[in-house]
Amino acid sequence: MEGLLREIDFSRLQPGHLPNVEALCGQRLGESATAAIRRQLGGDSAIDLLAKELAEELLCTRVFFAHLQDERVTSLLAVGADRLEVERGSQRETIEGVFPSEESLQRVALWMTALAGRPVHEGDPIVRTRLPDGSALQAVLPPFSTGGCLLALRRPTPSLGDLAGLALNGVVPSGLVPLLHALVSARLTLVVAGGTEDARGAVVDALLTAVPTSDRVVVVDDEGSLGVGLGGAIRLRPNEAASPARLLDAAARFRPDRLVLRGLDLGSTPDFLRIASAGAGGSLATLEACSPRDAVDRLIAQTAQGIGEPAASRLLVGAVSALLYLSRRADGRPVLEALCEIALGDGERVAVNELVRFHPRPDGGGVFTGSGSRPALAELLEQRGHRFPATTWRFQQSVA
Repeated sequence: MEGLLREIDFSRLQPGHLPNVEALCGQRLGESATAAIRRQLGGDSAIDLLAKELAEELLCTRVFFAHLQDERVTSLLAVGADRLEVERGSQRETIEGVFPSEESLQRVALWMTALAGRPVHEGDPIVRTRLPDGSALQAVLPPFSTGGCLLALRRPTPSLGDLAGLALNGVVPSGLVPLLHALVSARLTLVVAGGTEDARGAVVDALLTAVPTSDRVVVVDDEGSLGVGLGGAIRLRPNEAASPARLLDAAARFRPDRLVLRGLDLGSTPDFLRIASAGAGGSLATLEACSPRDAVDRLIAQTAQGIGEPAASRLLVGAVSALLYLSRRADGRPVLEALCEIALGDGERVAVNELVRFHPRPDGGGVFTGSGSRPALAELLEQRGHRFPATTWRFQQSVA
């Protein structure tokens, strides 16, 4: 099926092309059907009937598949058979009547989830998985979705390479690369928040390129894609039988030099902070958040249960040194909106001190500006052998 879709130009497909599409479907089905499959289906006549039904289905859903094959599209969301939301970067378009029926949409959802090895059905009505190309896919069937089947696809963020690659791709200013390298080398724990999960993961992967090969790294990742370049890493994958919180307990027993965690949440945040503050300095984690302040407030709230907010604040500041908050440019590319220092402020409140801020322009570019103030973590970096001049904190750099 995947190969067949690549052969059809859905952007030009019209009802009059049905015979040609039917012939192509019949040819490909005939090539792939073994003798046993032919017998089970009922012979060549059944193959011909299946080819006709498949061709008609492809014709009816040609608008969806045309967008699926458009490389400029970064996200697709089908909300029932009547509405398809298409994103190209930050530009969103709504198309109505893409699927001829709810049954047609559900068949597409079944095919796409089956391609990822987990077909959606009544017994498993909510499926979140990855396609072979890395795209994030989620399907939700009624009655869990009241307006019809929901089918969402998000393209993966391309690899950003190493720290220099972050600058080449416009995610960070080139003047910030030495500081990011020092933060990793000095074993300061960092949290990457905001943006999409794929973008956060790509930035974490770039930061991990600065980790010495001698470090023992434990990666807890339910998708299995973080830190794939770390050949010697110990990898743990949460599932229904083993939650991230449970695996963090196992991770601590490996005595890691660094811990890498995808997706801080209520169950995993307290343990991550304790492990990072107790010896696994230089750890990295991702977090969904709406702003730098929101990220810090979420971490405190997720840690405060059982120990109270003041103790949670002290634990956070003792464990995490800096926060990298991402957003998206107009074309969908990730960008470092703010680099923030995490420190204790007045009255036990955690302060979020911006060191770098990105100011976007309407043309998609923007300007990175430093705060001009020397942060407290500069002293910690100096203690660990990384000295930076005063100009590090008051730079200004434009990016296209």
